[in-house]
Amino acid sequence: MKHSRDLAQDPAWTETFRVLSVATIKFEMLSTAPQSQGEWLLLFNSVLPFPGLLSQTAALDHTAPGLHITARTETVCKLLVQLSMDFSSYYNRVHILGEPRPHLFGQMFARLQLLRAVCEVLHTGLAMLGLPPLSHI
Repeated sequence: MKHSRDLAQDPAWTETFRVLSVATIKFEMLSTAPQSQGEWLLLFNSVLPFPGLLSQTAALDHTAPGLHITARTETVCKLLVQLSMDFSSYYNRVHILGEPRPHLFGQMFARLQLLRAVCEVLHTGLAMLGLPPLSHI
């Protein structure tokens, strides 16, 4: 700001802020003792590894002549099945929308964000496989 540049328009600063934001969130989460194993299970076994899994799912094979693509859709299917079982277990044990007590709002909002991330992983994974998600059951 002291150099009078508009930082929001500078791609280098935008990337720096993105990296710092992600690092701060991860550091804060890792520095907190887990209070609910189910929430950590969902986060570390499914939500966080999902982008890396997607990048490994389809790969170009450069060893043979011509264009060859290796699709490992079974890895996405396995993650989605495990996520659905973990989420089902978590949802049966944990009350997401508890009593409207102000001291519990932070926990409730954090859990809602976790559910949003789980939903995004499920919908993205299903879309990648060409399967439409259900809007309700």
